[in-house]
Amino acid sequence: RLAFKLSSGPIKWKHLKNNEICSLFALWAFDFSFLILILIYTFARHFSAMNFFEKYNIRYKGLRTGHHNLNFELEDSFFRNFDDPECRGGSIRIEAELEKKDDLLTFVFTFSQSVKVVCDRCLEEFDLPLNFKTTLYVRFDEEGPQEDPEVLHLDPKENKICLARYFMESIRLNLPIKRTHPLDKNGESLCNMEMLRKLEQHLFKENKENRDPRWDSLRDLLG
Repeated sequence: RLAFKLSSGPIKWKHLKNNEICSLFALWAFDFSFLILILIYTFARHFSAMNFFEKYNIRYKGLRTGHHNLNFELEDSFFRNFDDPECRGGSIRIEAELEKKDDLLTFVFTFSQSVKVVCDRCLEEFDLPLNFKTTLYVRFDEEGPQEDPEVLHLDPKENKICLARYFMESIRLNLPIKRTHPLDKNGESLCNMEMLRKLEQHLFKENKENRDPRWDSLRDLLG
């Protein structure tokens, strides 16, 4: 009955009974409490992520001019904080060479080891080896152009740079378009054969006249 009154237009308080008014306020209180819980959860998660990414910050104003060597480790927890659908986890080692000048920071990063991705053939997770280098230039000016992904412009008043998002973007950009299990020493695929058989049964039982062209790309991967 209360639901009917709420959905039929503006509330007419004088027509509500005491128990209906109590139910209405209880409903509002529940909605408000739920909203507060969502805000608390969102804030706590954001604060937790900020603390986690602190280890990937470089406070460059405390460094002397010249060359510096730095190392970073990216584990499963790093990828979970980004909640990235392509990188499910991994173990990445990053060796960084930093050259500091008065108006410029130059980073050369070497990424190695592997990330967890989903195989395009059998849909099973596997460790994809990665090995690549990137270069990042950090210039100190208030309003510099941001078109070049290799150049980061920072306000001269800043005293630190957070590299976590740069690391994640670099890994994304260096993932191959086609991601499949590697071959073993005998040249055989390490894909999940049982899953491949199930996919083949699903795909190749179709009659040629009823063949759906949208599956052709997957057929090519299985073939």
